[in-house]
Amino acid sequence: NGQWNQWGHWSGCSKSCDGGWERRIRTCQGAAITGQQCEGTGEEVRRCSEQRCP
Repeated sequence: NGQWNQWGHWSGCSKSCDGGWERRIRTCQGAAITGQQCEGTGEEVRRCSEQRCP
């Protein structure tokens, strides 16, 4: 199988209040060369800015 590179930085939140999403990605090293895929996911998503808007 391929090897995962490290996770990138979290993106900025999609909203400043009332709940948004941010994401980060990582790439699979060796997949393009050998055709071997990495196990697991290359993207993580989490909630952010969950405080209520004024």
